[in-house]
Amino acid sequence: MNKYTNVKLTGKELEAYIAERFNKDTETSVDTAPVKPVEKTTPEAKEAKGMSTTDTIKAYESDTGSAMECETEELLEYPRDLRDASHEHADGHEDVIYYSKAHECVKNANSDEAEHAEQTMTDCCCYEDSPSYDTIATRLAYWIIDYRYTNEVTADLDGLKDWIESQEDEDEHAKALEAIEAILA
Repeated sequence: MNKYTNVKLTGKELEAYIAERFNKDTETSVDTAPVKPVEKTTPEAKEAKGMSTTDTIKAYESDTGSAMECETEELLEYPRDLRDASHEHADGHEDVIYYSKAHECVKNANSDEAEHAEQTMTDCCCYEDSPSYDTIATRLAYWIIDYRYTNEVTADLDGLKDWIESQEDEDEHAKALEAIEAILA
């Protein structure tokens, strides 16, 4: 029998092939004793022994009694630049996609949000192409949503960072601190 061909083996032939291939006796059963995990001793492994980011968030929420925005938790789990995340969030938001919702968003924006959106649109020359009334509303809504998201996430991250710094064993939360620094960089 050639081991390198696609010949289907059955019964005793298959058992013999497996025994030969994996150097095992076909008459004995596989040892099912649990294998002890090998303790990692590299410097990176020693550094990584603190709480996971998720555990840090849970400890923060139970200790402070306040819940983080789900967007903040997602950013901490998968850190990326806050500007990129806020643009992604605003770009797919229903208040930006639908005209009626965009008008409602602009109408309900507070003065800081509206001022930021108008100034950003002026800085980006968003009025130069003579956009329609609806297009202006969606562009304003985009920058309002972007502003809200950035402020909410930044407030959550600042609160978490302050809480971590107030803990006795700050090193235990090193992963979360690294993620915060990466997001706010």
